[in-house]
Amino acid sequence: MVKKQRHGSITHPEKQPRGEKSGRLAKPHSYPLGERIYNAKLSNKQALEIYERCLRGGVSKRALAREYGIAPSTLNALLRGVTWKSVTGIC
Repeated sequence: MVKKQRHGSITHPEKQPRGEKSGRLAKPHSYPLGERIYNAKLSNKQALEIYERCLRGGVSKRALAREYGIAPSTLNALLRGVTWKSVTGIC
């Protein structure tokens, strides 16, 4: 019986970069944001429009998501500040 090889990051998790050593925290300016992300469904202008329309009220989140062709979970992430922080200014 042949023994299966295990991936090094599983067998030696202490070798994985953590905290400030990881790429995203070390070089935040080098990561694309907003519409510069290759698979972004919205432009910066559209994200801001959605955010402002939700603040004003009068239209359901589901209807807005359908209108812009995004999932309701994407819309909720935008409103909570998980995504599109650079546009909406939510921290």
